[in-house]
Amino acid sequence: MPGLFKKTTMAIFFAMGTGSSVVTSAGQEDLQVFVIEKDQMTFGVSSSLPENSDFFVNSNFFDAAGPIGLVVENGKRINPRVPGGGFFYVDSSGAHVDSSSPTRTTFNSQTLLSIIEKGEINTGLTRSGHGKSRTYRTLIGETRSGDIVFIASSRMGLVTISEIAEVAIRNNVYNGILLDGGSSVDYRFGDTRFKSMPGPVKNILEIQEPKTYIYGNFNDN
Repeated sequence: MPGLFKKTTMAIFFAMGTGSSVVTSAGQEDLQVFVIEKDQMTFGVSSSLPENSDFFVNSNFFDAAGPIGLVVENGKRINPRVPGGGFFYVDSSGAHVDSSSPTRTTFNSQTLLSIIEKGEINTGLTRSGHGKSRTYRTLIGETRSGDIVFIASSRMGLVTISEIAEVAIRNNVYNGILLDGGSSVDYRFGDTRFKSMPGPVKNILEIQEPKTYIYGNFNDN
């Protein structure tokens, strides 16, 4: 997608709006930061891998029975919501990230972990045993101006929850959620493609693929 995003020396990418730019602070080099200006991308949620999209990332946590938490595709509820967590949703006003969600949405993906709410990091998560462990992680958030920020581990990016949350705060995330991480991490942003564990290895180890994905396409496509 030439002209829509570019890479800096600090592994920060940004989507370019017409006649405008995004200014962001530097993150850690083992994390990649993608900032998508409000209304520059049309988002959705899919139960199958949206491999032809400009952007996608696995989202809901899951077990053998399927995704955990709310899933809405094209206005149809695929899976019910569970208590707590946070939501990436799309309604008539666009894409949003929050610890709560309207009843009616066009697309919706619920995660079990809400990490940033109104600019404050959830220290209960950062102090937990899981939060202190180093693994592949992804975070999607929204700024107060409505930009969507996606932060993701690169191949060397084994990070704690605190580390990825601090990068999100430095990139103006006001509300943010953690998506399913570890061996599940699977994302693409333009030419950047990352999968924490290759499919053949998962097959050998009998590890299931993700059940739900957030995706987006730039609006000039």
